[in-house]
Amino acid sequence: MPTDSSPSPLTFLDSLMDCIRTQFPKDVPLSYEVWNAFSSPLKTCEPISPTIEAVSISDPESVPSEPPKDEVVSPLGDCSLSWNELESAISGCTLCKLSKERKHPVLERGSRNAKVLFVGEAPNKIDEAQGAPFSDEAGALLDKMIAAMNLSEEDYYITQVVKCRPHLNRAPTLDEAEKCTYYLLRQIELVNPQVIVLLGRTAAQHLIRDRLIPRDISALLGKWFTVLNRPAILLTSPAYILSLADPKRQLDEKRRTWIGLQEVMKRLDI
Repeated sequence: MPTDSSPSPLTFLDSLMDCIRTQFPKDVPLSYEVWNAFSSPLKTCEPISPTIEAVSISDPESVPSEPPKDEVVSPLGDCSLSWNELESAISGCTLCKLSKERKHPVLERGSRNAKVLFVGEAPNKIDEAQGAPFSDEAGALLDKMIAAMNLSEEDYYITQVVKCRPHLNRAPTLDEAEKCTYYLLRQIELVNPQVIVLLGRTAAQHLIRDRLIPRDISALLGKWFTVLNRPAILLTSPAYILSLADPKRQLDEKRRTWIGLQEVMKRLDI
């Protein structure tokens, strides 16, 4: 738990939101504020004028596999959380309506010193009951993939964009996911992984300049991007793979995902 000198979750969140909103033009979408605020290591809290480059997605292949790194100074300055403070902030979070229905938030599974960080979409009923992401059948598939990569329990960390279960296991709204992205980005900074694996569109949408991610991500699967100055690969969500009724399509998707994971292994020299 935070020490007596640590800021309360509410105080931190209020300061964080004020810090961001006072230093960005009002006409800049919040999602871009989030991206620009965290796209470089935390530095000093100085006013900046963010520049957003438009990239056409009419042809998914035209999206660069390695987007240029944004040279942006973070407006958050020293507004950073320790693990204990992060847990406390998430537990007391009321930034979106999911907080009104949650039993308890779902933060993580795995090692906080991991080489590989996996990001899914949102916890479901089973995840919430177990208190850990990917605790269901999709998680069992992910565990098999991790084992096939020869990763030990100390080598991987699993989390999700949203920390509270959406009602009836629906997909999180854009607003819900954006609010939780603050916590996710801090998790990435604290774990400091060598590689990030984005499992599905929601993870990609909120970590890879979300406005540039098309609804159909098939052309982007297996491609490399940059998230917080770290290499990140986009792969199919295990839940989506299991949802495919056609056994052949399911097998094809598993093979494509395994090819992507082999690329991760090459990056880690496994």
